[in-house]
Amino acid sequence: MTSRAEPVPAPEGIETHRLQVLEDPDGNLTIDQILERRERFEDVLVKAPNYRYSSSAYWFHLSVENRRQEPIPLYLDVQHMLLEYVTLYIVRAGGRGEIG
Repeated sequence: MTSRAEPVPAPEGIETHRLQVLEDPDGNLTIDQILERRERFEDVLVKAPNYRYSSSAYWFHLSVENRRQEPIPLYLDVQHMLLEYVTLYIVRAGGRGEIG
Protein backbone atom coordinates (compact mmCIF):
# COMPACT_ATOMS: atom_id res chain seq x y z
CA MET A 1 0.00 0.00 0.00
CA THR A 2 1.44 3.38 -1.02
CA SER A 3 1.19 6.34 1.33
CA ARG A 4 -0.18 9.62 0.00
CA ALA A 5 0.65 13.02 1.31
CA GLU A 6 -2.34 14.95 2.57
CA PRO A 7 -2.85 18.73 2.56
CA VAL A 8 -1.65 20.49 5.71
CA PRO A 9 -4.57 21.41 8.02
CA ALA A 10 -5.49 25.11 7.89
CA PRO A 11 -8.18 27.51 9.15
CA GLU A 12 -11.43 27.86 7.23
CA GLY A 13 -10.98 29.84 4.03
CA ILE A 14 -7.28 28.96 3.74
CA GLU A 15 -6.31 26.37 1.16
CA THR A 16 -3.07 24.44 1.55
CA HIS A 17 -1.43 21.71 -0.43
CA ARG A 18 0.99 18.94 0.45
CA LEU A 19 4.10 19.71 2.45
CA GLN A 20 7.21 18.92 0.41
CA VAL A 21 10.92 18.68 1.28
CA LEU A 22 14.26 18.95 -0.50
CA GLU A 23 17.52 17.98 1.22
CA ASP A 24 20.54 20.24 0.69
CA PRO A 25 23.39 17.94 1.87
CA ASP A 26 26.02 20.71 1.94
CA GLY A 27 23.67 23.39 3.26
CA ASN A 28 24.97 25.87 0.69
CA LEU A 29 22.03 26.42 -1.69
CA THR A 30 20.41 29.84 -1.99
CA ILE A 31 16.70 30.52 -2.36
CA ASP A 32 17.25 31.21 -6.08
CA GLN A 33 18.96 27.82 -6.52
CA ILE A 34 16.15 26.12 -4.62
CA LEU A 35 13.53 27.77 -6.82
CA GLU A 36 15.35 26.37 -9.87
CA ARG A 37 15.04 22.87 -8.34
CA ARG A 38 11.29 22.91 -7.61
CA GLU A 39 10.73 19.63 -9.46
CA ARG A 40 13.10 17.84 -7.04
CA PHE A 41 10.93 18.37 -3.97
CA GLU A 42 9.34 15.20 -2.56
CA ASP A 43 6.09 14.85 -0.63
CA VAL A 44 6.42 14.56 3.16
CA LEU A 45 4.46 11.43 4.06
CA VAL A 46 4.48 11.76 7.86
CA LYS A 47 2.65 14.20 10.12
CA ALA A 48 5.78 15.35 11.97
CA PRO A 49 8.95 14.96 9.87
CA ASN A 50 12.12 14.23 11.84
CA TYR A 51 15.44 14.06 10.03
CA ARG A 52 17.53 13.40 13.14
CA TYR A 53 20.87 15.13 13.65
CA SER A 54 22.30 16.10 10.27
CA SER A 55 24.58 18.71 8.74
CA SER A 56 22.15 18.93 5.81
CA ALA A 57 19.79 21.83 5.33
CA TYR A 58 16.18 20.85 4.66
CA TRP A 59 14.02 23.10 2.50
CA PHE A 60 10.26 22.76 2.89
CA HIS A 61 7.64 23.93 0.42
CA LEU A 62 3.99 24.58 1.22
CA SER A 63 1.52 26.43 -1.00
CA VAL A 64 -1.01 28.50 0.93
CA GLU A 65 -3.90 30.44 -0.57
CA ASN A 66 -6.18 32.82 1.33
CA ARG A 67 -9.68 32.48 -0.13
CA ARG A 68 -11.19 34.93 2.33
CA GLN A 69 -12.02 38.52 1.45
CA GLU A 70 -9.75 39.88 4.21
CA PRO A 71 -6.14 39.17 5.19
CA ILE A 72 -5.62 36.61 7.94
CA PRO A 73 -2.55 36.17 10.15
CA LEU A 74 -0.84 32.81 9.83
CA TYR A 75 1.89 31.43 12.08
CA LEU A 76 4.75 29.02 11.52
CA ASP A 77 5.05 26.82 14.61
CA VAL A 78 8.38 24.96 14.67
CA GLN A 79 8.62 22.73 17.72
CA HIS A 80 12.15 21.41 17.42
CA MET A 81 14.42 22.92 20.07
CA LEU A 82 17.65 21.62 18.50
CA LEU A 83 17.36 23.68 15.32
CA GLU A 84 20.03 26.36 15.02
CA TYR A 85 17.83 28.66 12.96
CA VAL A 86 14.83 28.77 10.65
CA THR A 87 14.35 31.16 7.74
CA LEU A 88 10.92 31.61 6.20
CA TYR A 89 10.72 32.71 2.56
CA ILE A 90 7.42 33.90 1.16
CA VAL A 91 7.41 33.47 -2.62
CA ARG A 92 4.70 35.23 -4.61
CA ALA A 93 4.16 35.74 -8.32
CA GLY A 94 5.40 39.33 -7.95
CA GLY A 95 8.55 38.49 -6.01
CA ARG A 96 9.65 37.12 -2.68
CA GLY A 97 10.43 38.20 0.82
CA GLU A 98 12.51 36.73 3.63
CA ILE A 99 11.39 36.62 7.23
CA GLY A 100 14.32 35.62 9.46
